Amino acid sequence: MPTPEIKVEVICDASLNNEKDIDYLDIEWFEVNRKTIKRQSTGGLNFFIQKREKKPLFDGDILWADDNTAVLIRIKPCDCIVLTTADLTTVGLFCSAVGNQHLPLFLAGQQTLCLAYDGRLYQALLHQYGSAVSIESRQLLPQDMLQPYHK
Repeated sequence: MPTPEIKVEVICDASLNNEKDIDYLDIEWFEVNRKTIKRQSTGGLNFFIQKREKKPLFDGDILWADDNTAVLIRIKPCDCIVLTTADLTTVGLFCSAVGNQHLPLFLAGQQTLCLAYDGRLYQALLHQYGSAVSIESRQLLPQDMLQPYHK
């Protein structure tokens, strides 16, 4: 018998306690701004998310909760191109190269930038930056995405 679908329009402000079972609705990093998502949680609950606001989904957002269970958003890790350097010139050139491709860039620490893996771009960046560039599995979180400055 199919599980009924739970329609969600607003992310809960509920708080978690240690007595609730935790279930997850896994999403990809590029789905955080989608207005609608239809997906099954890891525990088998069917969800239909219809966001009213443009606010992105964040890792750990409480999607739904009842007396026994809470369903949280979990952003899945993905393969990323990672640049690790303290040299600001290298950072600037890297940002320019990635920006020319119109790809989102994420800040992952004091000296680390990440973007979703792209095979051709990785080869070009590896050729240009050598060992400063690597491939790692990381979570790309919306709060870490670098935003353009608009006046």
